Amino acid sequence: MSYFPDVMIQNPLAFIALLALIVPLVLHLISKSQPKQVKFANIALIDSLQPKSMRQIRLTEAWLLLLRLLFLICSVLLLADLFLTKALIKNDEVHVVTVDWLNQSNDTQRQQLIDNSLNQPIYLLAGNTELITDKEVVEWQQQLNVIQHQNTLKNLTSFSQLLAAETRIKLFVTDRAAQYKLNDIKPHITIANSVDWQIQNLASNRDEQYPHAMNVVIIYDEDRYGDLKYFQQAFALIKQQVAPALKLSSFDQKTFKNTEHYQQILRTPPDWLFYLSTTDLDQETVKVLSTSSKLFVDAQQSNENTLFSNANAISINKTSAALLYPEALFYQRGTPLNIGEQLSEVGTIKNTEILWQFTQPNGISLPMLTKSSIVYQSAKRESIVYQLYSRFTPSWSNLLLLKQFPLFLQDLLFQQWQEHTLENKQTLLHEQISQRVKTLSSIEQASLGPSSIEKGRFNFKHVKDLAVTQQRNESYWTEILTFLLILLWTIERIVSEIYRSKSKTKSLDQVDA
Repeated sequence: MSYFPDVMIQNPLAFIALLALIVPLVLHLISKSQPKQVKFANIALIDSLQPKSMRQIRLTEAWLLLLRLLFLICSVLLLADLFLTKALIKNDEVHVVTVDWLNQSNDTQRQQLIDNSLNQPIYLLAGNTELITDKEVVEWQQQLNVIQHQNTLKNLTSFSQLLAAETRIKLFVTDRAAQYKLNDIKPHITIANSVDWQIQNLASNRDEQYPHAMNVVIIYDEDRYGDLKYFQQAFALIKQQVAPALKLSSFDQKTFKNTEHYQQILRTPPDWLFYLSTTDLDQETVKVLSTSSKLFVDAQQSNENTLFSNANAISINKTSAALLYPEALFYQRGTPLNIGEQLSEVGTIKNTEILWQFTQPNGISLPMLTKSSIVYQSAKRESIVYQLYSRFTPSWSNLLLLKQFPLFLQDLLFQQWQEHTLENKQTLLHEQISQRVKTLSSIEQASLGPSSIEKGRFNFKHVKDLAVTQQRNESYWTEILTFLLILLWTIERIVSEIYRSKSKTKSLDQVDA
């Protein structure tokens, strides 16, 4: 970094190379102080030569020495990655908008923003803040997927560091809490500019439905056709209320391999696969899993390790508390399907987490639902496997018969999206937002001194990336240095040849004399 207000240096250690300026100077003096052997016809002619002083030697080929020194200086400046920056704007006020505000605003609000800006530039606040035209504001298309990657406070800090301290910021934002995250160590940010907050309240009905398509496949044994009906009814409710683009397909385990429909699904692997069968997975199904599909399997039809439980014996992991409701009582536990050994042949099982567990009267805990990550080295992908140590069958569990079963499937499929949606719906009050930004008063700025303020304003990461995107930065500095470097090298070669020719001519004249 640089201590000069308008000069920024990426690699200050490169200035150590300026010591190389001594090299051509020393070589020049040494080469000119060494006597040259000149053959004379008569030694008496030596007396006619006038000795040169050291001052005359230093002045010999001075232009060539200067060119070489300038050549080294330009090379060092290029290595230091030096460039100039200027404040984006030094007017009284600058208008800044966020992506979320543009998404939430209507045509009238966006037009009012343009009218109030009085033809002044409007900036779109982001990691690389850029100018946005009036046409782009009016014709704005929603970018909901960008919101989760935006942090308004961090972006505001970076943007303010390129403004004059006296410039006021009129900031158009929303009250979405997710964009104002700060850690406990640094509870607020500090900038030199005053901020006029124009806060748009979030719409309460946004993101109520899952916006993407989701394909779910169920493979079941013939004797579990009745269980399939419960799944179909539950997914029908989910499709109606939460995910209109959800698509459910079901196949009998004995005949699904030969159906054209299943072969078509294999070409576009499903998002979820519910495997309600006691038969080991076939190779095609394992191949489908390696495409990052999620798998849910339940227990085998076995009487071994069968235990009865009650609600007090089931403990739930905090991360999966939304999956199991108090009314859902698994009363029979069985041996799991041998999924782990089959998948370990093509992938690596890691991060196995117990979501529910059953505690026996003797105090020993046994898992009821686990979640494992499978990493496939060949495909370089990861899939999730849920293993239920019971069965979705009324004779095993009463979960199918309860109204919470659709909610269980909904939370299982959309838990991550629901948490993200809930987080995006959380809002802050105007006072809570403004309290997270501390503005330096004129007294504080004076006490810090101009050099401290300027140094602090440019003390941020990725400054080169940010500077390149700013329209007012002097981005041609490197090009100028490169041009000068080539020009100096060319002139130095020409001047060197001229001096060399003159030296040879002078030597020949002395010999002839």
